[in-house]
Amino acid sequence: MKSAVRKRIPAICLMMAILFLAVSLMPGGCRKKKKKLFFPPPPAPERPEVGGTVYNAAASVGDLLSYQINTGTLEYSYAVMKGEYFGDIGCGSLIPMGGFGPNVYTTSGNDTVVLLPDKLALIGTDNGWLIAGVPEVSGSYTFADIGGYYNYVGYEIDEDTGVPEADYGTLHMDRGTYKVWFFDDGATTANPPDVSGTWFDKGNGILDFYWGIIKIGYIMIYPSVNGNILIIDMAVNNGIVLGVKQQPVTSGNFDGTYDVLDTMGSPLDTVTIAGTSLTGALGSRTLIYDIPWTGMITDGADFTGLLNPEGIFFGVLTGTPSAIAGIME
Repeated sequence: MKSAVRKRIPAICLMMAILFLAVSLMPGGCRKKKKKLFFPPPPAPERPEVGGTVYNAAASVGDLLSYQINTGTLEYSYAVMKGEYFGDIGCGSLIPMGGFGPNVYTTSGNDTVVLLPDKLALIGTDNGWLIAGVPEVSGSYTFADIGGYYNYVGYEIDEDTGVPEADYGTLHMDRGTYKVWFFDDGATTANPPDVSGTWFDKGNGILDFYWGIIKIGYIMIYPSVNGNILIIDMAVNNGIVLGVKQQPVTSGNFDGTYDVLDTMGSPLDTVTIAGTSLTGALGSRTLIYDIPWTGMITDGADFTGLLNPEGIFFGVLTGTPSAIAGIME
């Protein structure tokens, strides 16, 4: 999220200067007006209908998807709604996987699906993407459902260098506006936000969010009494943001095994948390709770993450920039 926004400041200034120069050099007097050509946007792709739950989803490469999963008939379908792969559609069958939680599947397309049914879907694709989605909603959100502070972890590919980056911070959702603090707790800091802007509810559980007049992504939220789940598709860059509503976390309250996928294309694996001990896909680490601020966990080295009472595990590694996401078995 950090570099995707900041790098556009000089570009926008340059575009405005060019526009001003072009207008100032236009000849005066009457001119014959040419008829403007209008090219309507391409129609949204039609996702094959298989029944079940529809998830609004973001991919780690920056694309926005509609993903439908039917665990009753063991079918899935998807359509890429925005992004580089706009228009791609597909469907197939789900095959339950043994050795993991009850809602873990491989697909006929060789992807991996990990579900918290009707709350969160995680998909690891055969080409190494991480996709995360929450259920679409009918109508619009209410502010009471989505307002407040969220902790987040983010992953993106720098558009200039192609180098992966990982970060974390806080996001505050207010009525029609938002604020973001990079590597800081917006709920307690005296520092001004690093980014602020506006959001607009598109309906169906997707919010457009803007920095100035530039749309920088899409926000999707699953409202929960146990703590909202936040997914952001970074439209302006290859990136994804994973977050949860800010609330204290305590050692011992999140013990269990989590089925995890990551942005490095690793096979499905597990992470086990027992108090301050974390083992499994990330090696052996000692966790510190509510550090660097309320609701966060860290090993004091290169791992920072989030936990949620719904059974959600999100995290980033800053040493080898990557993101990881999991659901408790």
